[in-house]
Amino acid sequence: MTDEDARRERVDDVEVAGLTADDLALINWDQDERPAQIRAIVARIGPGWRQKVFIGQGWWPLLVRLDQRLARLDPDYDIVQVKEKFGGLRFYAAPSNGAARSPAFNAAIRDAEIEASRTCETCGQPGRLHSRKGWVVTLCAEHAAAVGAKPVG
Repeated sequence: MTDEDARRERVDDVEVAGLTADDLALINWDQDERPAQIRAIVARIGPGWRQKVFIGQGWWPLLVRLDQRLARLDPDYDIVQVKEKFGGLRFYAAPSNGAARSPAFNAAIRDAEIEASRTCETCGQPGRLHSRKGWVVTLCAEHAAAVGAKPVG
């Protein structure tokens, strides 16, 4: 089996979960340089913070959707940090010009964090919390088994 056949097989498996073609392109990204959508999100990270998102590719599509939703509310909003912690998405951002965060701004972030809590960080399939050697991660059953992680709770 060629690399392209293996990639296509992964894509076919993921398509069953109802992900869009754009979602699949992000999840299966295999280039050294990050895709344009992720680079645009990283560009929002302010000075003094690491210019990187610390999450797996399975969460990239929901991160892009969150960015689009926040940009509709405030085109110039700022990001402080994007990371995984205790198996959940942590997204720290602020409206531009020091404005207070609106209920809609907070809801967008909360919705993405909830979606991430049910999404495999590796492949974007439905997932749940798992533990491996003290680390808590959100994975599907297949990726949890691959790293020897056990369901939490």
